[in-house]
Amino acid sequence: MQLRKRTAVLALGGGGARGLAHIGAIEVLRSMDLRIERYVGVSIGSLVGALCAIEPDSEKLHAKVNTYLQSEGFLQMQAKLFAVAPKSEASSSSGIFSWYETVKQFVGTRRKLIHILSRPSLLARDVMQHVVEGLLPDANIEDLDQPLNIVTVDLRTGNPVVLDRGPLREAVMASTAIPGIFPAVPWDDMLLCDIGVLDPVPSRVAQRFASDLTIAIDVCAAIKHKPKIKNAFETFIRMNEIAQGLMRHTAHESADIMIRPDVARVPWFDFTDSEVLIGEGRKAAQAMLHGMWKNVA
Repeated sequence: MQLRKRTAVLALGGGGARGLAHIGAIEVLRSMDLRIERYVGVSIGSLVGALCAIEPDSEKLHAKVNTYLQSEGFLQMQAKLFAVAPKSEASSSSGIFSWYETVKQFVGTRRKLIHILSRPSLLARDVMQHVVEGLLPDANIEDLDQPLNIVTVDLRTGNPVVLDRGPLREAVMASTAIPGIFPAVPWDDMLLCDIGVLDPVPSRVAQRFASDLTIAIDVCAAIKHKPKIKNAFETFIRMNEIAQGLMRHTAHESADIMIRPDVARVPWFDFTDSEVLIGEGRKAAQAMLHGMWKNVA
């Protein structure tokens, strides 16, 4: 299969900081004379998709992201994430319940735990709002240079929601609102949050819009063998990881091409090694292309 002169819809998956790998992978795809007709993103993938739909120059996009990540304002936001970060293997999990381990370690008594769980979220809106406003303009999705779809879920109905119009910043805030960590976002009569914790690669949505190829980039950690499951709490977390793994398998089957950067070792909250993450995305895309050329040869 050759990519030059082909057309593709890109499905950009969730995974927190690992999503920076999308930038490197897209840089390689753009250099191949591949026409990207649309971006479909979930969670961090919605943020990167929005950036790409606005800025066609990969070098400028890369510079903009790095400048922001090195800013004093973002470093303060990063400190808030580290303050509530899990100190165990849960930090490498992408599942919705990995943050329960955070809560468990963050508080020491049952009374404090009940108080934490009665809040709308562990962190306030301002953390993600700072990121979104620091990187994205005050614009509507339908006015961007390239088509963009942002995938979320409505907590009230339980239905997936694909946004293709309306305020860009709010849409990205909704898609990155990790349940329990960041507050859900009101949108019309809905209450939207990140569906990526359950369905982390939006290739099935991307497939709906593709006139030619669907290319997905998966930055989630793969499910690992777990020899011991000690209690109900760990069983609960494990079942979520399994459910997410099954959804990822289905998503992989929906894509014509799957790119999987080697970023599983990076905790979802750790943005400090942005160049390494972007480089891993670049490397994974180049490896995919090399494999395609080898098969053709």
